[in-house]
Amino acid sequence: TTWSANGSPYVLLETVTVQEGITLTIEPGVEVHGAHANVELLVNGRIEAAGTAEAPIVFRGVGEAPNAWEGVDLRETATGIFRHVTIRHADYAMYFTRPRAGAFETSDLVLEDFNRYGIYVTGNDAQAQSLALTRLTASSSVESAQGVYVSTISLALTDSTLHDLRYGVQLRNAPATVTRVIFRDNFEAGLQHYNTSGNAVATVDHCT
Repeated sequence: TTWSANGSPYVLLETVTVQEGITLTIEPGVEVHGAHANVELLVNGRIEAAGTAEAPIVFRGVGEAPNAWEGVDLRETATGIFRHVTIRHADYAMYFTRPRAGAFETSDLVLEDFNRYGIYVTGNDAQAQSLALTRLTASSSVESAQGVYVSTISLALTDSTLHDLRYGVQLRNAPATVTRVIFRDNFEAGLQHYNTSGNAVATVDHCT
């Protein structure tokens, strides 16, 4: 299935599910609009959202308030590419469930005006589950919003900026490398790392 620029914008009137074994390709320049707070794009299969710097792919609410729509929900069987993608006005912009190592290629993401989380990742095996984020920019007008929350997977975050959030990054039982990341004007902390079990370590290099 392909969502082409000629058919843009695509308005989600109800939750759209990409089933396991199916690939949804979203072309550069496409806009996807969530019609209301109870709709999301739910992915069990594969999504290829490869925009360009000149023609990014934009997910947003029909309304412009945070929580205007749910966001992009990436389940355990999902794989995909997110490149030059902007997501606005979601509750959780991107929600990952137990992402398998190497399942996703993500770079040049812009997450704006989300209600609760820019990226929320939950796992149960930090050796088999991981996520790499490169050139992520996240911010919100909601003071309680958190940029990246990761639990029990491995995270690599590189060349990114997180600002005007409650927490830029929260890591729970999550080994991580955080490299060349700018944390600015975050109300509680730029980076918080804690363990409730195990001894996961975060390595931070060239961050401000």
